Amino acid sequence: MIDTGEGKPEYLTNLMEGMKSCGCERISDIIVTHWHIDHLGGVPSLIDRFDHEIRVHKFMPERKEKLFGGEGSRDPYKIWPEDKFIPLKDGQIFRVDEENTLRIMHTPGHANDHVTLFHEEEKAIVRFFYLSSSTFFSCISHDSLRQTMCLVLGRLCFVI
Repeated sequence: MIDTGEGKPEYLTNLMEGMKSCGCERISDIIVTHWHIDHLGGVPSLIDRFDHEIRVHKFMPERKEKLFGGEGSRDPYKIWPEDKFIPLKDGQIFRVDEENTLRIMHTPGHANDHVTLFHEEEKAIVRFFYLSSSTFFSCISHDSLRQTMCLVLGRLCFVI
């Protein structure tokens, strides 16, 4: 699973319905693309919902960002303890299953721990945004999006 949303109760209901319709019975791993609550906040409720252990992965930057308003207003390590994350590394290959792998690319800009996922087999960037009734890409500034895309596009020349 990539990102978990804010952790609102209705999210779990929607997730369970979606998983059932796809024939998915469990979640083995969560990749958190960055520390903001609208991407990380649902981790505890997912861990509580499923009886098996779910591995939670995140890029761990050398320095922590300062808190700010909105999606950056909560300390991520109060949502999920720092020592429970499995660190992602820039350039790491993450095997989803026998047929799908993701390359982890550290792309700071929107957040200093932000990662972009590159689907190796499809040669495609995998990008998810959490949407709710009150937010629609509100957390993405043009400058940080441009910076992230420049980093990604510059690095893809070496990946493809």
